[in-house]
Amino acid sequence: MIKTVTETYNINPIEAVLSHNLEKHSIDGTHSIVSKDSYDNKVDKHEFGLNEVWALNIVVSSGEGKAKESDARTTVFKRAIEK
Repeated sequence: MIKTVTETYNINPIEAVLSHNLEKHSIDGTHSIVSKDSYDNKVDKHEFGLNEVWALNIVVSSGEGKAKESDARTTVFKRAIEK
């Protein structure tokens, strides 16, 4: 679906951006889908199931679809779950 929409609008999805299923107390479940297939970024195929919840990360570019390094710093906080 991502490929179809980005081709329609003549834009490119950014490589290595993953979307994950959500599980209780976890933002990155055991299954994932990749926005743009590449040699380095392969994930197992997964068929969506009933009552699954997904966080879709859609990042697109009007350029080549490759991220560029920057001096800007980002921070992502993730809760540490004790299993």
